[in-house]
Amino acid sequence: MDDQILFESGGVVVTSSKLVHGGNYYPLQSIKSVVFFKEPLDVKTLAINIVVALAGLYGIFTFKTFCLIGGLIAVSICGFNLYTDYKDITNPTFVVAVTFHSGESIYIKRRDMAWAQKLHDTLHDAMMS
Repeated sequence: MDDQILFESGGVVVTSSKLVHGGNYYPLQSIKSVVFFKEPLDVKTLAINIVVALAGLYGIFTFKTFCLIGGLIAVSICGFNLYTDYKDITNPTFVVAVTFHSGESIYIKRRDMAWAQKLHDTLHDAMMS
């Protein structure tokens, strides 16, 4: 039987009978469900970084040696973490979760919403046919 390629991009191939991801082959008949979602933001970590960065700023402005050094360290570490969180907010990660009848799941992550949506739609359509 000749497999027709339905989707091929970014190391993921969907044919009429299988899914290929990361060098692993998964038959479409073994797929139980396909879900598409945006990876949630870790709000707790974001809040902790904001609080520690503000405490670090307060320590810097007390002009005491120990507080100044601790504040500079806190602001630099939390500032970097906040910058990383800002990048995640402005350019979120989209996940296509594929669950198999065996209980195994794979998560295919990309920052391109159109790519992830197309993979989800292709997999869903291939499962239904």
